[in-house]
Amino acid sequence: MFSKFLAVASIIAMSVTASAQSLKVGDKAPAFEGKVKWLKGEPVDQFKQGEVYVLDFWATWCGPCIASMPHLNELAKSYRDKDVTVIGPAIWPRDNMEPTDEFVKAQGDAMDYVVAEDIDDRIATAYMAAAELRGIPTTMVIDRDGHLAWIGHPMFGLDEALEEVTSPDYDLSKIVTQQREIARGRELVQQAEQLAMDGDWDASFALIDEIVAISHAEFGQLALIKFQYLLGRFQRVEEGYTYGRTIVDGAISENPVLLENFAKFIVEGPGFEDRDYKLALKAANKAVALTEGKEPAVLDTLARVQFAMGDANEAHDTLKKAIAMVEDDRVKEDMEKRLAEYAEAGNEG
Repeated sequence: MFSKFLAVASIIAMSVTASAQSLKVGDKAPAFEGKVKWLKGEPVDQFKQGEVYVLDFWATWCGPCIASMPHLNELAKSYRDKDVTVIGPAIWPRDNMEPTDEFVKAQGDAMDYVVAEDIDDRIATAYMAAAELRGIPTTMVIDRDGHLAWIGHPMFGLDEALEEVTSPDYDLSKIVTQQREIARGRELVQQAEQLAMDGDWDASFALIDEIVAISHAEFGQLALIKFQYLLGRFQRVEEGYTYGRTIVDGAISENPVLLENFAKFIVEGPGFEDRDYKLALKAANKAVALTEGKEPAVLDTLARVQFAMGDANEAHDTLKKAIAMVEDDRVKEDMEKRLAEYAEAGNEG
């Protein structure tokens, strides 16, 4: 029952049977030599001792992959002087998709990291199939000794993992223990879904709390989903908002994507009438702070909250800042229509 909402958070489909995997956290990472065609940047056939690598498996047909590229680009830039190399291996080609080399060329500096293309499914087999992973985007971090140190989604937990792997106190055994707990959490997700399918929602919600406690970075999106269900599907408004206040200061407090979706749901989500705009404003402002006011989608959501609260002029100013950062003409056109609406409402006020 939760699966249709998991797509909103772009969760990758992962196997939870770690014992059957031939590649898991703690193992030596397979070399790239002979498995890919290098499209951009310096080829990395072998992992160098003392350097860290971020591998982001993607494809041109994968919308969530493309959506996560700006974040990867920022990581590549910010860690470039710390012996960290970001590599984007393109895998799983499909008929009629945009050719990978043409896509990469068109991106220019928007993909300012090393990019490769799979040869005959070799790199996908060595990594994705070996780790029993079936969805993209999937990101992996290779530590300074060439060991696989983290597997996950580029938007959920990568920043924390990279910070940990590059720190002086990095301990692979600690990471392995954490990943075992995360694997247990994924098993519990399946149980929570089954409880929901059986109609035992309260038991499912209780299990979600247990899962989220394992790792906010990995499972914080489930807290958002629980909040959305409490308000929208079940209209347990008081309970929902009590829970929502808890997660804004806890489970999703460090994730701007989840905070932005939280705020937007309060303003526009279906199924309930009582909209706590102050809570939405708190979440949106947190998201803006975490992104340093540089993400137009986050600013756009803040503007929506401000307008809903009757602050048309403030909403106008916020949205104007967002529009200045948008390059997509269709997105800009949509924003400009709302900008005109805000301006009109401000003048009337």
